[in-house]
Amino acid sequence: MHRFIIPVFIVFCSASLTAQNFVRTSFLFHNAGQPFALNETIAAYNGVDYSVQSMAFYMSRIKITHDGGQVTALDTNEVYYVNFNVPEIILGSFNITQVEAITFDVGVPEYLNHLDISQYPDHHPLGFHDPSMHWGWASGYMHMVMNGKGDDNNDGVPTAFYELNCLGDGNVPTATITTTATVNPDNSRTIFLICNV
Repeated sequence: MHRFIIPVFIVFCSASLTAQNFVRTSFLFHNAGQPFALNETIAAYNGVDYSVQSMAFYMSRIKITHDGGQVTALDTNEVYYVNFNVPEIILGSFNITQVEAITFDVGVPEYLNHLDISQYPDHHPLGFHDPSMHWGWASGYMHMVMNGKGDDNNDGVPTAFYELNCLGDGNVPTATITTTATVNPDNSRTIFLICNV
């Protein structure tokens, strides 16, 4: 009987030491340090009123620094689509207890940027979206898109349509953010990140 108890105890201890936890990011969209809603009139740093009707971007090449400087790199073929209306992304399940930083590219890696968008199934990050994130096979994906209206005559009412976007293989910035993660009741981790517009 003792021979059976010891192996089961060892297996139980090993499983508890290498517990996997779901890790997600959740973006909080801010303007001048304050949250805002879509289509809400807000002031830019230059004082011009504007609104945001839609905003989306891609995350790729994600690395999480955790537990005393360990680095967990996600699959380099994974690209995540972040949208103002769906700001939370499940990154996966990892042996991570204490998050210390997250590093990611804002955009689509060059080796995935010029593939045929029609080959992706519905709801795939690199599939079709509204607003459109694809400029065409030659230019590839727009790494970031923000659409809305701006006040072009200083009457306090944003009526002039604008679109901001970023594309091109050389325009994929890398962000490293020193941060922690909130531990949720289900033991998952949420990395909250502020996206300043």
